[in-house]
Amino acid sequence: MARDQSYSEFYQYIKEFWIFFMLIILFIKTREGGYGVWGLVFLYILFDDSLRIHETLGGYLSIKWELPTLGVLRVRDLGEFIVSTMAGIYFGALLIFFYVRGTRVYKQFSKILLILILLLAFWGMFFDIFNVSLELGLLVGRLLRALEEGGEMIVMDFIVWYIFLVIVSNMGFIKSRTHYLQCCNKTFYCSIIFLKRLLV
Repeated sequence: MARDQSYSEFYQYIKEFWIFFMLIILFIKTREGGYGVWGLVFLYILFDDSLRIHETLGGYLSIKWELPTLGVLRVRDLGEFIVSTMAGIYFGALLIFFYVRGTRVYKQFSKILLILILLLAFWGMFFDIFNVSLELGLLVGRLLRALEEGGEMIVMDFIVWYIFLVIVSNMGFIKSRTHYLQCCNKTFYCSIIFLKRLLV
């Protein structure tokens, strides 16, 4: 699972594309601009995962700007962090703009999706930093890499599940906004319960 261009990676790309596609459908159906921005976020994630954007640009910036090492982080890691932070600021500004002007339903959707995105980012960054800082060897490094990608895949599964529920609700299977908000919350809490059962 930890190998580049593996079947698991292509499966992840498919999920990221379908998330983008479903968010664009929501944007077209609701005319809520924030859904379109979320779609662009996942399109960027898809390109970043498949084309290694933050790794490539991060490596270039680390050489171009002659970045120093920072604690346990390598020079390349600092460059990658800068690239990811810049992308986060750009999309974050757009999301805040539409969040302030969004409906109650969209705000609830954004809160839950943001939590899942942060969980996805934390899962990847934690194992990366842990592996780099401790240098536990090739075998342990591969194990940590597999855990990192496995965790990211599980979180992405939950995101697909959640957005699919939102699509279903907008097609009329969920009748009221109150019912929709309840389903949003139940989906998130069911995801947490499922994770707890996996870990126990």
